[in-house]
Amino acid sequence: MAFFTIILAHQFGSAVFGEYTYIASIGVIGNVITTFGIDMLLVREIAATDRLLYLFPALVIQILLSIIYIVIVLIVSIHLPNLDLNAVIALRIYSFSMVPLAFFTIFTTIIRGKQRMASYASLILVLIILQLTALFLLRLQGGGIIVLAILLYQFR
Repeated sequence: MAFFTIILAHQFGSAVFGEYTYIASIGVIGNVITTFGIDMLLVREIAATDRLLYLFPALVIQILLSIIYIVIVLIVSIHLPNLDLNAVIALRIYSFSMVPLAFFTIFTTIIRGKQRMASYASLILVLIILQLTALFLLRLQGGGIIVLAILLYQFR
């Protein structure tokens, strides 16, 4: 991820990279809010009992929280300071990644709960490779922050 960040900073320059980090920070906050700590509870439950009883309700809760988060971002994003219109559009696109992230969180919770850490590490490595691929495609297209948001949404 450090390599991704260095290349991205070089690609965009300080102004657009600053917008990207602003958007990514809002995404991290959204991830914390939408997972609501449910994944840690599930990991403990799966590790202790080897049962997957609460996965579906946890997924539903995360999807509902993700929808609420997306609606809030769509409403307030235009009022956030220091973002130009392209960054607002990118933030709105990127906010939709919370829905597939809910599925990813639940699936990785199963892997972590069953103590399959090598599988988890491999999955994270694949994710990093996909994000680097998105960055490579961005470089080829010469796209800006909106194209980056679309590519990261697809590879998240």
